[in-house]
Amino acid sequence: MSTDVGILLYEGFDELAAVGPHALLAAAADRAPIEVRTYSLVPSETLPAASGLAVAPDDVLIGTPDLVLVPGGPWDDAAPSGAAAAADAEYADRVATLADNGASVAAVASGVRTLGEADRLDGRTVAVPAARTDAVSAYGATGRATAILDDGGLVTAATPADGLELALHIVREEADEELATDLGERFGVEVPSGSVVRVQE
Repeated sequence: MSTDVGILLYEGFDELAAVGPHALLAAAADRAPIEVRTYSLVPSETLPAASGLAVAPDDVLIGTPDLVLVPGGPWDDAAPSGAAAAADAEYADRVATLADNGASVAAVASGVRTLGEADRLDGRTVAVPAARTDAVSAYGATGRATAILDDGGLVTAATPADGLELALHIVREEADEELATDLGERFGVEVPSGSVVRVQE
């Protein structure tokens, strides 16, 4: 049985936070039971990323992927990419429904704000940049200055650039260490086993 990873796009998403993980997970799919697809909430031929790059989602979201990845962007409050998703009630509500239906959730950078709007952060611990450890407290979460954090069914990456490391962590969890090492070398990402902070530890 394969793990279905759905990257849930929205208008103004940060392309680095979405395309990087997609590329690595797609490469993993050749050797592991992982399937990754990009989704929109409504039928869309293309969705504009924060830079204006037009991306064609694979499909409109129907059903519940095993793991939903929420791409955020820079933590600057003026940046449209992170704020757009968090402020979009329909997007946050859909993420909440997916989690209620059993999906694990991953978020990159300010994508954790969307999880906060979806009431998924109360009592959880998430990865944030050092300067943003208090940014998620309004949602009842604890922010820790680390690149990748796994809080049992909720995996977060602190910055868009950490999205590749998050994807590599998913590969390690769903496949094996050998594949994770090979892909890390291929993509120039080093995430030694044990370097990911696990809350349950």
